[in-house]
Amino acid sequence: MRRAVRDAGLPEGAFAELPAAGERERDVGRELVLHPAISAVGFTGSFAGGTALAALAASRPVPVPVFAEMGSINPVFLLPGALERDAESLAERLFASVHAAAGQQCTKPGLIFLARGGGAERFTRTIAALAEASRPQAMLAPRLREAFLDRIAKVRAAPGVSVLARGAAGEPLQETLILGAEAADLHRTPTLWDECFGPSALLVRCDDARAMLDMAARIPGSLAAAIFAIEPDAAAASALTSILAGCVGRLVHDGVTTGVEVASATVHGGPFPATNQPHSSAVGPTAMVRWCRPVCQQDAPDGLLPPELRRPNPLGIARRVDGVVTTAPA
Repeated sequence: MRRAVRDAGLPEGAFAELPAAGERERDVGRELVLHPAISAVGFTGSFAGGTALAALAASRPVPVPVFAEMGSINPVFLLPGALERDAESLAERLFASVHAAAGQQCTKPGLIFLARGGGAERFTRTIAALAEASRPQAMLAPRLREAFLDRIAKVRAAPGVSVLARGAAGEPLQETLILGAEAADLHRTPTLWDECFGPSALLVRCDDARAMLDMAARIPGSLAAAIFAIEPDAAAASALTSILAGCVGRLVHDGVTTGVEVASATVHGGPFPATNQPHSSAVGPTAMVRWCRPVCQQDAPDGLLPPELRRPNPLGIARRVDGVVTTAPA
């Protein structure tokens, strides 16, 4: 990182790391957000942490923006045609997405909706077998595993929820769990719509594609969602696309939600409670705009403008000049 900063010609100290742990971690974060030299904050973590930091930043004598990524269920919809044709391969792809990095990717599929039928049964058997054959993994920190186990306990206690499969255990590592429920269970138990950060997924059985549309209409703000469909599913896929576009930042067709490419078209954001700034992205070139403040110098003679603003700026991205963020002239 230091070499990259130097090679880019940025000031020394443009990148810094302040390692901490436990309660001290929260203290360091609080001091940073309240420090007068800080003019904007980016955060990835829990809903409680993101909302707390946003409230702190708003309490400052001069409030500053907080861009908080706070959690997401990243729903996946397996439409009947795709499920009947590709049940086993879909199970393999989705298990790999759920299991990777001990389920600690912010775009991990949390709820997987599938239409009842032979394809759903083959999908369930395959993903359960993969889970049972999987090895336990280390989570990022003991407190994250504790939070995961607490969350799993609440999900398992919900009426109608069952454990379909679990991987090999190995304390203090965490096994992967596949849970099951009916669509009606999610109607009765609001907590099942909350994120479960860790290696698990909840399979939600629906009577048909219409029931899946009903589920989609209840999705809370999420970073991403995925639809798997083939030609016979076209009408349902179109309806799902319209619904999900209103509640996610990135909608994937025939692909998993994990694996976020850093590209100009990528959106890594979403409506509340996935983030507190739904108009922004945390990945891709547009993410830079979050750290800029536009300034207009109207009718300024060229001699008054610093050299940085005399150069063309084809991307239209603001630049920081002498501590002040400003935009290039048209």
